[in-house]
Amino acid sequence: MSGLLDRGRLQEIVDEAGHLVARDGPDAVLDWILVAARELTGARYAALGVLNRQRSSLEHFHATGIGEGVRRAIGAQPRGRGVLGTLILEPSPLRLGDVGGHPSVYGFPDAHPVMRGFLGVPISFRGEVWGNLYLAQACHGSFSEQDEEVAVTLAGVAASAVELSRQPHTQERNGDQ
Repeated sequence: MSGLLDRGRLQEIVDEAGHLVARDGPDAVLDWILVAARELTGARYAALGVLNRQRSSLEHFHATGIGEGVRRAIGAQPRGRGVLGTLILEPSPLRLGDVGGHPSVYGFPDAHPVMRGFLGVPISFRGEVWGNLYLAQACHGSFSEQDEEVAVTLAGVAASAVELSRQPHTQERNGDQ
């Protein structure tokens, strides 16, 4: 898809995410966003990192594209050092042709697959960053500006899904007062 931003397909993604939130909840949307991000950008790997309350490191990390055996061999999930930490400190899109060449690179565990191309975008709602969407290893070489636009849009959908999931609880609490 890279190089050709299929706005019709992207709108289908956004519409489907809204239906998923209403029907299945935010976790289903987040899983689905990872699949959509890989499909629309040609990324081999996609992940969502959720920040801790202090916004200082990753509390949860959910990845697709890596098999369960490799995941076990890698060991502990990323905590937000290196390039992932750069996105925590500077929440703006980051597109790299070779993640290993970035000055903040921390390294990969021995069992980790090779990843060169990288695209990371913050997931924020109303100015509050709660995580990042990460894509790696573009099948077409490097991630494009169009891929970045898709990732930013999907990160917005992810943020909206989380915000929507919080609204019923907020309304219930407000009704109890």
